[in-house]
Amino acid sequence: MSEDGRSRVLKYVRGAVGETDVPEALPEFISQRRRWLNGSFFAATYAIAHVEQILRSGHSLTRKTVLMVETVYNIINLIFSWFSIVGIVLGFAQLLFD
Repeated sequence: MSEDGRSRVLKYVRGAVGETDVPEALPEFISQRRRWLNGSFFAATYAIAHVEQILRSGHSLTRKTVLMVETVYNIINLIFSWFSIVGIVLGFAQLLFD
């Protein structure tokens, strides 16, 4: 939906039905969670990297403001995600080596 020079229309279809396959075992569940986390991480980084497209869009000032607040939230969320990983590693290192 964000490619330049494309004219696409996003429509709501009332009769649409969505289905999903529920993981039946723990390894499948872990794989699914990994895919979802990777997808959300890359979607957030893509949105942050292409924030100028929001500013150049034809959206109203209110919608641009809300989208910029969401971008700030994504940046803060990514920073805390990275530091939480470091905190876990340091915590385990402290437990193992002290």
